[in-house]
Amino acid sequence: MSLNASREAVGTALSDLGYKITRSWHFQARSTDDTPSAYIYPDGFIHDFGGGGCFHGDLADFLCEFHNKGKGEALKEARRLLELPENINFDSYDKAVDKKEGFISERWISNFEMERKHHFKRYLELLDEAMPALTRPEQRTIAQKYKIGYSQMADRLIMPIRDEEGRCVTLWKYKKHPEPYFDEKKNEMVTPSKVKFTKGRVRVPFNLQDLKKYREDMNGWVFLCEGEKDTLNALGKGYRAVTLGGAGERIEAKDLHLFEGLKIVIVYDYDEAGHIGVYGHTNNRDEYIPGVLSQLQPIAKEVKVWDWELLALQEGFELFKGFDFTDWLCTKGE
Repeated sequence: MSLNASREAVGTALSDLGYKITRSWHFQARSTDDTPSAYIYPDGFIHDFGGGGCFHGDLADFLCEFHNKGKGEALKEARRLLELPENINFDSYDKAVDKKEGFISERWISNFEMERKHHFKRYLELLDEAMPALTRPEQRTIAQKYKIGYSQMADRLIMPIRDEEGRCVTLWKYKKHPEPYFDEKKNEMVTPSKVKFTKGRVRVPFNLQDLKKYREDMNGWVFLCEGEKDTLNALGKGYRAVTLGGAGERIEAKDLHLFEGLKIVIVYDYDEAGHIGVYGHTNNRDEYIPGVLSQLQPIAKEVKVWDWELLALQEGFELFKGFDFTDWLCTKGE
């Protein structure tokens, strides 16, 4: 089987072996190379076009080729470097595995924390865009708690999204104003999404670990926000908050127990996607697709839906399409 490892994990492993990985994921496979000739693909495979030949393989193959290790020894060493279990059946080495398995190494996450320090001015600019409702001290508290770092290559904030046990399953990558680029395949200018996640990895709700702690006080309200940005701003202002990661996401069966018996306020954006996310919709085959409200009503102690229009009348602020919880927090001016 090919080793199941992310680009980040392989980059960390190679760094541990003494290789210097560039921001474009290149490195020198040989000390005699004048320029970096090897490249780490998003699926964790390594390609080298230097030395008069061509190599393509996973980390274990790389150790065989460039460190003169036997196949069994190389596989064991690669799994150690990637922090994978070492007790495996080598006879199954040629079988395929699901690339979505495994967790992102804490060592790799620390790289983005280091980049944050080296590019702190730019980091603060992006932080202000992501958390405009928070003061600088509040931003600092949230950034430290949730390990929000920075990638210069992507020019985005980077935050680990963790499962119920605290293991990083994917990375949240945020930039409020991504630069358009020309897509040659589509033959048109394309504007990237504000929010991206590590490609090919499963996603889980953000702030599951805090959600477990919220259960220690079942009488306090928990705000279910539409996305990570709103959740971070809510947390910074002292609200108990979580998110499924988007209006189109639903609570998976394995996570339903975490919401059982809680008092939930659903705070989705003031637009069609937010409305559908809460209440559901009927598709073009006249099939009703339920929203998150239908999921929560049978299990939560109490569920309320944030009424933007009523609140705007009461507080005198102006609504617009896409108005969200962060916008509302900014109107408070606290």
